Amino acid sequence: MVIFGGGNNGSMDVPQDAWILTNANGLGSPSEWHELSPSGSLPSRLERYAQAYDSLNNRFTVFGGCCFWINALRVLINAVSFNQSSWIQLFPSQPIPSIREVHAFAYDSNTNRLIIFGGGSFLGQFNDIWVLTNANGLGGPSKWHNSLPNGLSDSPPVPSVGVFSPAIYDSSTNRLSILYRPDDLWILTDANSLNHSFSGSFAQSTSFTPISFPTWPSSTSPFVEF
Repeated sequence: MVIFGGGNNGSMDVPQDAWILTNANGLGSPSEWHELSPSGSLPSRLERYAQAYDSLNNRFTVFGGCCFWINALRVLINAVSFNQSSWIQLFPSQPIPSIREVHAFAYDSNTNRLIIFGGGSFLGQFNDIWVLTNANGLGGPSKWHNSLPNGLSDSPPVPSVGVFSPAIYDSSTNRLSILYRPDDLWILTDANSLNHSFSGSFAQSTSFTPISFPTWPSSTSPFVEF
């Protein structure tokens, strides 16, 4: 498992460290944390960003996040290799997504595409879809494609405040399931398409059972972010 940065609900005291956890599933040898010392220019201090790990090429991609509000795209090469990792920055041509945090994201390793949905910043909130081709920096120049523009009425509604939306991508059906709110599940069909030019790309699930979450003590935070 690879982690980078993280924070506590918008705190500016965000680390820039990268760690790997060996035997992350608890099987085999004991699990151990190892801090990496990558070369290259470190990403800004980030939390609530999009990430993608390509296990075949051992590359870890990060995009967006809070709270220095940048839309830079960086890749950690040799991500789980001790003493061999390095950061590089990719420079996709325009257009690129607006700066944002808490966007839903998924990575399709079959096509090397990173899919992001929504998020927000001080510029506003979004319900758009962007797809990044050659997301790990291999196979040609990386490029962003705005496959669904912001503000469409048949997409999940634009929230008034930033909403963190967990997402699950099914590569066998090319569908992205987004838990937009605790009782509001949306499914994006043909998720890695570069141009959703048709209406009805999103479908709101009608068979979703609302989740009852436990009450958290007022003195604690329900989220730990990486």
